[in-house]
Amino acid sequence: MKLRVLIPTAVAAFGLGIALPASSVASGVYAPPQTQVTVQMPGGTCSVTEHGPVFPYNNAGWMMTYGGGVSCAGAIGQKTLSVYAQVAGQDGKTWFTIFGSGLVQGSTPINPLRLRTTRTAYLGHAYRIVAVGHVELPSGKTLSATAYSHGWAP
Repeated sequence: MKLRVLIPTAVAAFGLGIALPASSVASGVYAPPQTQVTVQMPGGTCSVTEHGPVFPYNNAGWMMTYGGGVSCAGAIGQKTLSVYAQVAGQDGKTWFTIFGSGLVQGSTPINPLRLRTTRTAYLGHAYRIVAVGHVELPSGKTLSATAYSHGWAP
């Protein structure tokens, strides 16, 4: 059973007879229990992490915040990171990448390299986040790993 936590601002305000601005009446966030997955790259010195999805709710409706990162011990190598959102198909087992949801950065020596964004989410859809990290070491060897979140729905 998934729990959704919404800030009961409106209920408390109406119960106490307090006037609130419209922007504060409907707000909250649903944060699934596990919103971060980290995968070590072969060799153990670098890793890729996906963050999210987390589902904030505001007057515009449900949103989905997500991101990812890649880092290496000692800040070695040139890093590339791709992060994108996927939606579950009708069978619940097939995942489809959402057009326009991707973030890409690299090749860069920045350590840690992180990306984050927010987009609209829809009730009745399950989402997961995919983060793909690549690191080119000074020796010319390339390390890669992919982190997948669990599927969650707002």
